[in-house]
Amino acid sequence: MLHRKVVVRDYHGLRLRPAARIARACRDIDSKVTISKGKEVADATSILEILLLDAGLGSSLDIRAEGIEEELAIRRIVGLF
Repeated sequence: MLHRKVVVRDYHGLRLRPAARIARACRDIDSKVTISKGKEVADATSILEILLLDAGLGSSLDIRAEGIEEELAIRRIVGLF
């Protein structure tokens, strides 16, 4: 299992378009990918779950990936921030 911390730097926070980009980036990866903010955990392939994290500007998120392509998953998501 790999994990990285990222900070939301977009002025508007993690809204629909960025959440959709994250979900699209994770769909074809053969790993379980989650994003967490505090105690809230979201499946990274679900736009709705990502939006429910309510991650505003400056929010710290933990990206976790477990599986065959975990390194690829982490690189793709971190690259979107």
